Amino acid sequence: MILRNLIAVTFINLLYSCDNDSITKTEIWDKVLKSQNYSGEIIDLIIYALLTIFLFCIIGYIGNKTRK
Repeated sequence: MILRNLIAVTFINLLYSCDNDSITKTEIWDKVLKSQNYSGEIIDLIIYALLTIFLFCIIGYIGNKTRK
């Protein structure tokens, strides 16, 4: 009973704290993009992450193939 009330109070507080009518999502994205060092930094980080994942997949495939 106490745990259920605690969970309910937590979710109610989270719902009220996430109410941001004055700030739209586009304003937040604009602020994030403007705060970056240069305009293509986010795209470069995404490409770097995908390249790293791809290389680890290739290394794992080659390692698994030679072990058999």
